[in-house]
Amino acid sequence: ALIIGPIPLRDGYTFIGWNIDLPSQMPNDDIELTAEYSINSYKLQYVDYDGNIIQESLHEYGSQISTDVSPSSPERNGYTFSGWSSEIPNLMPMENVVITAEYTVNSYNLQLIDDNGETFYETVLNFGEPLSFLSELETSIPGYDFQRWDTRDETMPSRDLTISPILVEYKDVISNPDNETVYYFASYVINSTNKIVTSSRN
Repeated sequence: ALIIGPIPLRDGYTFIGWNIDLPSQMPNDDIELTAEYSINSYKLQYVDYDGNIIQESLHEYGSQISTDVSPSSPERNGYTFSGWSSEIPNLMPMENVVITAEYTVNSYNLQLIDDNGETFYETVLNFGEPLSFLSELETSIPGYDFQRWDTRDETMPSRDLTISPILVEYKDVISNPDNETVYYFASYVINSTNKIVTSSRN
C-alpha cells in the first residue's frame, strides 16, 4: 500500500482528504495529489455579566463580520449598560470570539426624615451598598422613643429611598396600692405620618 506523509495543515481549515483515491500500489507514472479542506466556522458570542449568552452566531474563518450582528443594549437592575468589552473584528479569526457586556453601577438618593417630614439626613449611595449604618443614626423627639428606621431594605435598592422613623409614644403613669409609682406603658409605634404601626400595653 502507498504511504502518504503527514496530513498537511492549513490555518482556519480542516483537512478532509485528497482529490483522488490512492491506488493500492504505485503505477508506472507520476501521481499528483491535491489536499482538500473544509473551512472552519467559529462562534461569535455576546455574553452578559453573569456569563449568560445574549446572542450567538457562527462565522466562517476569514469572513467579514457586519456590525449589524450586535444585539441591542442589555438591561441589568441597578446598573446602566456602558458598552461591550471589545469591538467586533473585521474578519473572523481562527478562534471563538466572546464579547462581554459592561455596566456602571447606578447611584440613588437616600433621605431620612423626622416626624415632621423634614430632612434629617441625606446622602447618595450606589445600588447594593449596605444600609447597616442606619442603626447608628437616631432622631431625638420629645415624648417618643426612637425604635428604628421604617425600612426592610438591607442594601440600597434601585430607586430613591425616603425613610421615616418608627417611634414609641409612652402613656399613663399609675400608682400601685403600696404607694410605689409604677409606669405602665401603653406604647404606640408610629411613623412620620402618625400612622399607628403596632400598639401594646404593659
